[in-house]
Amino acid sequence: MGDPCGIGPEIVLKAIARAPDPTRLIAVGDPDWLAAEAMRLALPLPPRIEPAARVPADLAHGRIDPRAGEAAYRSIVTATRLAQAGAVRAIVTAPISKEALQAAGHLYPGHTELLAELAGGVEVRMMLANADLRVVLVSIHVALAQAVQQLNSADIVRTLEITDRALRAAGLSAPRMAVAGLNPHAGESGLFGREEIDIIAPAV
Repeated sequence: MGDPCGIGPEIVLKAIARAPDPTRLIAVGDPDWLAAEAMRLALPLPPRIEPAARVPADLAHGRIDPRAGEAAYRSIVTATRLAQAGAVRAIVTAPISKEALQAAGHLYPGHTELLAELAGGVEVRMMLANADLRVVLVSIHVALAQAVQQLNSADIVRTLEITDRALRAAGLSAPRMAVAGLNPHAGESGLFGREEIDIIAPAV
């Protein structure tokens, strides 16, 4: 359900309500909090709820609260365990507050790193996908200036390898991949930066 103080529960409730078959989906979180949110928003309660954490009734919407971060963490862990046990085929995460998550003592930059640890510390990359395009990031959850400083050929190569393996596992027999430049106009032969010449092109 994401962070209970944020928009996560609303997104979960609306997504399940609009699904062709809501009985195929499971909301993971606090049943009482989801019931209260469903009533507040005049939305139907999901037919299937997997209890994950109890949310204190005095939490306030729009506030950063470590108790909300703990509830979000427990919901993610519960959903992941369901997937690992084969009880569900996939999980969809709702928005969380990284600040609340860390205030609760869970020092992850975001979902990606938490899910990677729950999966046994496997090496992962973040993929953004729709029906026509998939975009995979070399850097995840770091400041832009830091991402530029950390850019190196080895990480680009490893990202391409992980992406190729994932796409083949998803059924694409011959994935086609393109690598984006970093600077405007991909550096314009070094006029706007040399990262493409010194780092990106050698990796490709």
